[in-house]
Amino acid sequence: ERGGGAGDGADFALFHAGATLMALRAAHIQEALPFARVQRTVGTGARVGMLDVPLAGGRQQVVWVFDLALLVSGAATIVGDHSQVMLVRHGDALVGLLVDELHSVQPFAAADLSASPLVAGEAALAPRLIQANQGALLIQEIDVERLFARLRT
Repeated sequence: ERGGGAGDGADFALFHAGATLMALRAAHIQEALPFARVQRTVGTGARVGMLDVPLAGGRQQVVWVFDLALLVSGAATIVGDHSQVMLVRHGDALVGLLVDELHSVQPFAAADLSASPLVAGEAALAPRLIQANQGALLIQEIDVERLFARLRT
């Protein structure tokens, strides 16, 4: 995978959600935790449970956990031993995203990103593609603002 020079791009966390390789800007990810720590809840839609997250000063924050594959593709994640929850921050909001497995954090240059021809409209959660390995591998980039807008509705 090729990366960019300083100031030329960003670091991205790479992970699988369902059968799809996806990316999220690493600056938004607070940490990744095993899905086994999630308290499952009965609900509708993509919300699958809650997670207690320790804060500074010994306090705890309850964070909702959402199935990212279900949000993106409509097919629920099959939870396995390697399933993880990425804690994602946008502004003051913090949510957990269930993913199959977090793989790595990689730098990509701005030139590696392009608009995705696979999506239509402003509601698409992955409107951009990252071209890795000299364009041989396409990775869908999750747009954090669109994701949080969808979770608020």
